[in-house]
Amino acid sequence: MVLSLLASVGTVISMHTSNVPSSDFANNARYNFTGWVVGMQTNTGKLMTAFATVGGPGSPAPGGEDYKGGGGGAAIWMGGSAIASDQAGRIFFATGNGQKGAQNQGQPASGRLKLNTMNEAVVNMAVNPTTGVVTQSDYFEPYTYSALDNADRDLGSGGVALLDPSTFNGSGVSRIAVTVGKNGVCYVLNADNLGGYKLGTGGTDAILQTITMPGRLVF
Repeated sequence: MVLSLLASVGTVISMHTSNVPSSDFANNARYNFTGWVVGMQTNTGKLMTAFATVGGPGSPAPGGEDYKGGGGGAAIWMGGSAIASDQAGRIFFATGNGQKGAQNQGQPASGRLKLNTMNEAVVNMAVNPTTGVVTQSDYFEPYTYSALDNADRDLGSGGVALLDPSTFNGSGVSRIAVTVGKNGVCYVLNADNLGGYKLGTGGTDAILQTITMPGRLVF
């Protein structure tokens, strides 16, 4: 699935999730549905950059045909929303469920440190102004991410909105990002410092605000 496209510094950047689901996808998802950020040169079609949301040390080892058996997760689907960007040098997206457990293992972590298991996260990717290559710049992962995974409450079921700074701003915050997932919680973030993982008081979220949305949740 190709989610959305963004032309940046001569590179077309798209976000993909590749999956082959079983007949009972919600309860028994099969195969690999890792999220991918891919950039291709606009005039030649040459592959310029590729980033996987799950991969590297701390990530589950690929293997078998069952999602629970290893590999995959952290899909980028966002209900069909487009890539969010407010400048040529960065893009934002949100990811869904991953494996039951991930690299952070409950330990607080800065969003500036590389994370190899990007499940249930809002991610800021830097885009190199010369080459178009993308690298992880910052992320926010709710302190409840394990519970979200276990209950199939994808944070990434909704996209990331970057609010107009001439209307929405605050002390020391020049750009606000907002996302809402399946759990019905609206996360209000500082787009320039998303919040990492469990960096708030008592191991909670270090973000601007959380708002529980009213009404019935829709899945």
